[in-house]
Amino acid sequence: MNKVLILIQLHLPYKSQRFMSKHTASHPTSLLAWSVILLGGMLSGLNSPASAQSDSWIDNYSHELPESLVSDGRRLMAQHAYAEAEDAYDRAWQVTRINHGLTSANQIRPIEHLLDALLAQGKWEDFDQQINYLSWLNDTAHQDDPQSRVEGLTTISNWYRAAAASMDDSRSNWYLIRAKHLNWQAISEIERHYGPGDMQLAPLLYRVAMDHYYQAISTQRRGMTSYEYKTNERALVNGWSLSKNETVSRSYRIGRENLLRIRALYARNGRQSAITDALLLVRLADWELVFENGEAAAAYYQAAYARLEEAGIPPQDVERFFGRPVVLPATHLTLTWPLWESAWDDQPLEYVAWSPAYPGAQKPDDPLDTYRNRLESLMSQRAVVRLNPDSAFATGFERETDPDRFNYIVSDMDLSENPEVNESLIDWVHAELPMLKLRPRMLNGKLTVHEVVTLDYVFSNRR
Repeated sequence: MNKVLILIQLHLPYKSQRFMSKHTASHPTSLLAWSVILLGGMLSGLNSPASAQSDSWIDNYSHELPESLVSDGRRLMAQHAYAEAEDAYDRAWQVTRINHGLTSANQIRPIEHLLDALLAQGKWEDFDQQINYLSWLNDTAHQDDPQSRVEGLTTISNWYRAAAASMDDSRSNWYLIRAKHLNWQAISEIERHYGPGDMQLAPLLYRVAMDHYYQAISTQRRGMTSYEYKTNERALVNGWSLSKNETVSRSYRIGRENLLRIRALYARNGRQSAITDALLLVRLADWELVFENGEAAAAYYQAAYARLEEAGIPPQDVERFFGRPVVLPATHLTLTWPLWESAWDDQPLEYVAWSPAYPGAQKPDDPLDTYRNRLESLMSQRAVVRLNPDSAFATGFERETDPDRFNYIVSDMDLSENPEVNESLIDWVHAELPMLKLRPRMLNGKLTVHEVVTLDYVFSNRR
């Protein structure tokens, strides 16, 4: 049976292969039906002189060919020949299926390269079809390997995040919600196989919190109504929409619950040293400040300060920790005490803008090897920006914990390294950066502002 399927895939035309992938992703049992339907035509085709003399027949069994095609695709992507790269990646995928079978995990790498090419072209229907196939393949190839399945779910979630950042309409929110749902699936998989107290849950719970943060700022800063989809289709379901305030409140609540659960995980597993617990309290404080809950943020920051003192951290090191500006929320969960080099204190704080769809959000940690990520690392436009406390809010407040005390505005911008930056981008920086939340300084256990923050601003290449 496997040989029959291999032969079918060899001769299916390009569009038929994509069509078959779409339907087998949703209905894996249809593979047998496709085999029966196409077998007659395939056998007659094998007897024809053209089939017997085809050079591509031999090439398709080369185990070196997929790697060569992937290399060709990467070269074509670098030349902005995205359609040609797509063809190379697609053939690498098809040859891999011929050599290893329709349910082999070896297909994952060429499929991900194919997603990269589709993303670069904005071919969303093909992207959706291909990522659905990848989801089916991850479930099928790793059905007896929960660890690999979890890793696959988080990788596919990253692809949905990448798609969300590439769009600037309601579909962006749809992709972000799909990313979040896959992270929840990964959490459920770990709970089922390893138990609800497994430490692998911590980074995934933090990923879900970050997904909710992105949803919240999309709602707050664009005036959009956020929707929770009760279907995998890209259509709104009447009766399930949430108001702006409800959406933001829900995101805040779920993110806070996840952070509290992470803290409980560390305590339950005996890994909650005073330093670790203090850093978790800082994350809870950051979350409260991001959602404008100044009193709760101050309470958590002060509790963290006290815990660090209990752990024996010298006061000057504690103040140095809080004296280094951090854009909130931090994109990944780091719970180790930092070791500084003295030169770091004078270095600008790097802020990599993620997407116009999510203004004020820094780029998530993203291990995907995509063309856009490579482009951003090589060709990013930068500006050195000076931020000062907003004078309208820096004084005159009775409450030390008023979150508006920690607002900043752009006071200066150095574009000497990027003279080609246009006026609209400059306007965007002036509009976006005041949306940032920075972790407050703490002096003698009290919250205060950073007098000046120098920011190395990296423009999003999605603008």
